[in-house]
Amino acid sequence: MKQGLIGLLLITVASGAAIGLRPRLQAWTTPTPTITEASSRVQRVFAVGIVEGRSSSVGTRFETAGRVTEVHVEEGDRIEAGQRLASLDTQELQYRRDLAQAKLDHAVAQLGAANHSHEEERNMAQARLDAKRAVLGREEKTLGRFNKLLENRAISLQKHDDQLATVDVMRAETRSLEAELQLLDSPSKPSEVQALHAMIAAAESELRLADLELQRGHLVAATSGVILNVNIQVGEWVSRQSALPAVVSVDDSQLRIKAFVEEADASLVNAGQPVQIRKRSGDASQPLTGHITRLGPQFDMKQVMNRRSDERFDVRTRECWIAPSSQSDLVLGAHVDILIELDRQRSPQL
Repeated sequence: MKQGLIGLLLITVASGAAIGLRPRLQAWTTPTPTITEASSRVQRVFAVGIVEGRSSSVGTRFETAGRVTEVHVEEGDRIEAGQRLASLDTQELQYRRDLAQAKLDHAVAQLGAANHSHEEERNMAQARLDAKRAVLGREEKTLGRFNKLLENRAISLQKHDDQLATVDVMRAETRSLEAELQLLDSPSKPSEVQALHAMIAAAESELRLADLELQRGHLVAATSGVILNVNIQVGEWVSRQSALPAVVSVDDSQLRIKAFVEEADASLVNAGQPVQIRKRSGDASQPLTGHITRLGPQFDMKQVMNRRSDERFDVRTRECWIAPSSQSDLVLGAHVDILIELDRQRSPQL
């Protein structure tokens, strides 16, 4: 019994001693990690890219509603800036434009009549005045003879009064013709001229609006490039709210590549770094080279997949634009693999 108690006591003491010595034993047996400088090496970042034009594709829509009467281009056609792509039925718009032009012409004619009397009207008014003055002079002479005859009692008072009334009427008619001629010679009232100028300004604005609406009946290319898609056909009714743009084009005068770098690698990428561009066509040609021109301002959720076995789908990416050294082998919209050559760095090694 005593031997058993002594053995149990020895085991307990030994266990306590082992527990107390464990931290020291671990400190003796576990080496402390040290950081050493690794030799210089070249790192690469993989990304997937899409071949684009000088800018992203542009969807062009009609700015007014109407029925398509002509489509002047097909997919793959090369276009120049200002070239007509498609047209709507503009007959109603042309009528509105003609009406606006007629209103403007009428307002201009009214202003001309107000500022300058017609020469024919003035000549006719002057002729009527001259004739009336001649008749008035004759009647006034007759009245003078009647006055002398009345003094000698050679005529009756009634005949004299009738002649006097005739002269008074002639004088009134002469004054009326003089006023008419003066009105033709005098300039228009300032208020009337101002009102006519306002009418002309309104008519000119209406005409410009009609011309603008007429121009909107034709779809015109904003830039030179190539047609990617034509989403309209003759006879179709289109409007500004149509689901698809009428024509999609892109300026392909200079190709570039938009690459997507995953968030974990984005801090290693900078503008000016060289890249290798590998096409996915399966040919064994040498990869193209290029360099990064600029980086996107923010991260977005991943949209383009690279089809690698270790690809992650729930990451964010940063866009970067690449200028290829050669554009002869690139096709718009093609996916390419990008290897970004990073600067030589000295990374820590455990």
